[in-house]
Amino acid sequence: MEAVGGRAIHPVNVRVGGFYRAPARAELASLNEPLRQALDGALETVRWVAGFDFPDHACGTDLLALSRPGTYAIEQGTVVTRSGLSFPATGWDEHVIEEQVPHSTALHAHLAGGGRYLTGPLARYALGSRWLSPLAREAARAAGLGEACDNPFRSIIVRAVETVYAIEEALRLIAAYAPPEHPAVEVRPRAATGYGVTEAPRGTLYHRYEIDANGLIATARIVPPTSQNQAAIEADLRDFVQANLDLDDAELTRRCEQAIRNYDPCISCSAHFLDLTVERSLLTERTVVSVPAPDFARTGGAPVVVSASATSSAATTVPDPRALTTRSAWRWPWTKLPYRPKVPPHTDLGTCIFPRTGGELAV
Repeated sequence: MEAVGGRAIHPVNVRVGGFYRAPARAELASLNEPLRQALDGALETVRWVAGFDFPDHACGTDLLALSRPGTYAIEQGTVVTRSGLSFPATGWDEHVIEEQVPHSTALHAHLAGGGRYLTGPLARYALGSRWLSPLAREAARAAGLGEACDNPFRSIIVRAVETVYAIEEALRLIAAYAPPEHPAVEVRPRAATGYGVTEAPRGTLYHRYEIDANGLIATARIVPPTSQNQAAIEADLRDFVQANLDLDDAELTRRCEQAIRNYDPCISCSAHFLDLTVERSLLTERTVVSVPAPDFARTGGAPVVVSASATSSAATTVPDPRALTTRSAWRWPWTKLPYRPKVPPHTDLGTCIFPRTGGELAV
């Protein structure tokens, strides 16, 4: 980045029409050995992350990325989706719609037909893995990746494979580099509109600029990957939480943070971003069964445990809470329960301490 851009962070060597200065061949050639070492490290990283323990989870949204036959598209190409759309950068505004939603200050993007989509490493890999270099494809195969990957938690493997490809591409560009006669071409101001789409690490990035006759920007639109993925992230979080309510709050929070980083690691770089409040309550789709009033004369006035199956229409009472020792039994302090107790979600059995008068129980 310093050799081409002038400095590593926020490069200053880029100008309209090219660069202020083009690097000499020797400057780029000096990067060959560090890059070869980095390639070994990248391959080891693929092997390392492939051994992580990943939750079994799949993202069911459409996928969008650049495509350029013959190469793993990064800086140019046609926008394509897994559902079959294909359009150039000039067609972006027609096919991708951004809207404000009531619950967020971030714009949410969706395809013109109404469907949400995902951009980023999973999309790039699914739509272009066949164009990776042989070394990167072999690293992906050894890591357990097929032609596509729909598990967002495994996107770290895809990112590692892409790093292998990027280092190889850097070595190829250096080997073929010939300094230009002039680092930039003259650009005369005129009224026009320019469009550009590239693949940033987080996903597809779109820019559109309308320039007036004096070369000043009249209007601009930037659609970053974060806002494009916002709807998919929220939907994925809802599905993931519903499927993992058996986790305690601390572990569920950790997994949710991990789920967000799957899509956008930059979020967690900027802030401690997630405060998760878990409110566990009855689900409307659960079966409601009648609970008889316990025979406290028989139990000697002791608390009772109510046990109910989702497949039955009635519940039974057990005199002694300590008698319930199965893993599917839930025992709550009977003195703290409301009349209609909140029962932890469970597939087959709901168990709780119940008030003396009987009532209903959702399982």
